[in-house]
This record gives sequence, structure tokens and C-alpha cells, in this order.
Amino acid sequence: MKRLIKYDSIGQLVNAIYDITGKVRYVGRDVNNDPIYDDSISLPTVQVELWEKIHGTNAGVAYSNSLGLWAQSKARILTPKEDNKETAQMVEKNQDEWMRIINSLAKEYNINLDEKIITVYFEQSGGGIQSKSAVSSLDKLAMIFAHFKVSPLTPSYDNNHEETGAKWYKTIVNGVNVSSNDSNIYNIRDFESHEMTLDFNNVQEFRDKVEKMIPIIEKESPVGKQFGISNNVGEGFVITFEFDGELYKFKIKGDEHAKGSGGKKKILTPEEEAENKVKIDFVNDHACSEWRLRQMYDENFENKKVTMKDTKTYMDAVFSDIVKEETLALKEIGLVPRDISKLVSSVAIVYFKSRVNHDAGL
Repeated sequence: MKRLIKYDSIGQLVNAIYDITGKVRYVGRDVNNDPIYDDSISLPTVQVELWEKIHGTNAGVAYSNSLGLWAQSKARILTPKEDNKETAQMVEKNQDEWMRIINSLAKEYNINLDEKIITVYFEQSGGGIQSKSAVSSLDKLAMIFAHFKVSPLTPSYDNNHEETGAKWYKTIVNGVNVSSNDSNIYNIRDFESHEMTLDFNNVQEFRDKVEKMIPIIEKESPVGKQFGISNNVGEGFVITFEFDGELYKFKIKGDEHAKGSGGKKKILTPEEEAENKVKIDFVNDHACSEWRLRQMYDENFENKKVTMKDTKTYMDAVFSDIVKEETLALKEIGLVPRDISKLVSSVAIVYFKSRVNHDAGL
């Protein structure tokens, strides 16, 4: 049976730091079965690759010999009749090209499609899918990500109900990045990228370098420029690296791409809320960044007419995403998610109401 093969969440740098530190410094368990870490063990230095993060909607094409080909969004399997941003329609139209891409990847990496499923993920972009983005003025296109996923035909799950047994490979065949530009299927690897060193013993040096690059990409998207579009805002970077046989992905975004999204975001101030300034700054700058508020709205209400009856669904989605992606960042400043829950609600509800009215033409 066809199933949704989810794209692993792209977390923050702090998630990678926490995971790498735990892996490297873990030395066993004590008599109470609590983990023991040796802080004297030096952390690794890795080579990372940075690509521009394209703004659109997450999508994928999956295939195995027994199940055939299918399209999916981040949340569900798509069909031309139950679509999202014409993704399934475009996959069906370009089915031969997608099969050529998938078969070439299977051959390159010796993947048995009788036993495995290949999923090629991409950003469904252009065609006004997202306003004020690097490629919004272009025709709809698929921007293939730098890595694709190979999953077992029969899924298995860990204690957290996460699917296990999948592996990631580069979207490269014989040194060439897979694509079909004539069919509006592009590969992010064909656009400007950067290689950098990330020393986990001195992460701030890496942060400083990337933060200096953000204003440059925001001023003019390199991807947009390569398509012949000048002065378009770039969203930020997706950064990947491999360590101990595992692929890590995290994102660093700017703020300019979030402006003019059709919903108004309330900015909290210490004068408005009798709360600690640290909490307020975290909610304004991280937890309730406008890209998160917009993304949760778009992902949870695909092709649906939204009303105020959907408020709880939206608020739960926003807070769940914050818990998933920001818990470690909160821990760094001595907080837990419940410490900011009321502040999050006061910001998210303003965005939600404004977006519902905007989409209704009010």
C-alpha cells in the first residue's frame, strides 16, 4: 500500500549541536541507568554544504516497482483530483521524466526497487505559490533537494513512532545533478552553493560567518538571479553535513522573506506584557517568527476554506512545531515550552485572524 513518506524536519543548528555532543561524549550509564557524558572529549569538525532555501511548499515523488509512482505533499498523498498547488498534476504530466530520474538514482546507488521505495523531495515553487519569494514570478516548477530518501517497502518504527531504516543519498548520477529543466524540474545543486567548516568546539565562529551571508542573500537571491530575476528576496540557507553515517540538516533563515505574507503578526513588548524580556524576545524572534506562523497555516489548511472554527487546530499546530523545533533553544536560556505558551497564543491568534480575513477578501 502506498504511504506518506515524510520528509524529516529541518531543525535548527542547536538540534545538531545537541545530537552531536550527545553522540560523541556519551560513555555509558551509571548505577541508576542515567547517561554519563565526558565533557573533556573534543567535539568533531565537519564540512557542511549550504544551499539557498527556496520558498514554496514541500512535496515529493515516491516509487517502487510494486506500488508504482505517487506524489505527496508534506502531509498527505496527492492525486490530480485531490491536489496541492498542482503538484500531482505536474508529476502526472512529467511522469516519464520523473521515472527517468528515479531509475537513474536506483542504478547509481544500487537500490533494488522490488524491496525499496525511492522518494525524491522537492519544493513546489513559482506560479505565485508564495509571494515575494525568489521564484514566485516564474511558472510553477519543482526544485529537487540535495538529497533523496530510500525507505524499506515495509515500514518499521522506533519508540517515538518515527519510521526507521531509511537512508539518504545525494541527488547526483555520474557526477551530474538529476533534473529535467525542459519539464521545469530543477535541482538545487545546480545553483550557487557554499562549503564551510563547522567546528563543534567553536560553533559561534560558524554562526558569525553565516549571519554575515544572510543580508547578502536577502538583498538578492542567487537562485532568482540565475533565473534572470533581479532584486528578489532570498529566504536563507539549508545546511547539510554527514557524521557517523547519518545526514544532518538544519536551516538558518532571514526575516525579509516573511514580510507581506497576508497576515499581520503582533510584536510583543515588555510594556504590553508583564513578562520576562527574555521570553518576549524569544517569542518575537524565534517561536513566532512569521515564517513559522505562515508555514503552519499553509500546511494545515491545504486547499481548505478556513474559518474561525479552525482556530484550535491552528494554535495546536503552531505550539507543536515550537515544541518540536525550539525546545533545545529554550533550554539554552533556561526555559521550557510552557513558559512561553501564553505569549505564543497572543501572537499566533492575531496572525490567524488576519490571515483568515485576508484569504476571505475582507
